Amino acid sequence: MGKINSVRLGILITILMVLVAYQGRSFFQKEDIMPPSGKVMVDNACEEGFEFVPFWGQVDIDQDTYSSSYGVGEENELDGMSYDELAALRLKKVDEYRVLEFYHPGYHPFEGYHDKIYGPLTEYERWLSPAAYFFSNPYLLIIPTHAPFVNPINLACPGGSIMYLDGAIEETHTGESASCWFEEVYRPSGEPGKVWLFMVNAWDAGFFYAHVDVEQSENIARDANPAHITNAPHSRNYYFHVGQYEVNNISPRDENAWVTLLRREAKSKIYIKLWREKPVSLDQPASLTYVINVDPIEKG
Repeated sequence: MGKINSVRLGILITILMVLVAYQGRSFFQKEDIMPPSGKVMVDNACEEGFEFVPFWGQVDIDQDTYSSSYGVGEENELDGMSYDELAALRLKKVDEYRVLEFYHPGYHPFEGYHDKIYGPLTEYERWLSPAAYFFSNPYLLIIPTHAPFVNPINLACPGGSIMYLDGAIEETHTGESASCWFEEVYRPSGEPGKVWLFMVNAWDAGFFYAHVDVEQSENIARDANPAHITNAPHSRNYYFHVGQYEVNNISPRDENAWVTLLRREAKSKIYIKLWREKPVSLDQPASLTYVINVDPIEKG
């Protein structure tokens, strides 16, 4: 009898080991964001039947700095919110410019591929102010920061204008706003002269690929790395989570999205092409363009 029990125990242990190995394999497969082909793996069933067609017209886009600003109690609007409250806020922000149809009709931040971005966050937690800014501005498809920090330049220099016109978003800083912009980018801490282009909202809206067209940009250096955003279609799904500061933050670090300015206080343009599908070539017409203009000479 003891021998039979030992055999049964051995079989049970073998089965458990196989199950553990299978679960571990499945876990690591889920972490794989970019397959060898370079095509983004997303569950876009929620977009079934949706075809993006650029709106033909002009829309002025206001940036929300209130939601990410700390009040008297050192809290911002997102602090302490539940998943339902966060979803309601994000949907409210998306509805503000629904005419642009960047986001499909069934959009929900915690469903489909969008959950890759919002699923890891923690409800009822505090938010780092920059992360709250990313969350509260869904139509700022590209948000520049001073590398390697996540602090949006626009949060420090809110005087610029943002306008959508016939398939392109143009963010413009002139005069004092432009001077402020350069001061942020050339701070001695971090990487002076380097701008981190966060595409978290572009990815969330279904524009999975971005490329900085150096030929149509001004004062922008081409990087030596072939995989850099200035040389290839770049894709990155950022995500919100409780990080090192023990509040909801945004990750990961992505040096392939850092662009370098050639000169300080010089007229600059960062011309970014966005695609919903991986382009066959970089010359392929963009689904949408996002252009950042900074001119310290022109008066604001």
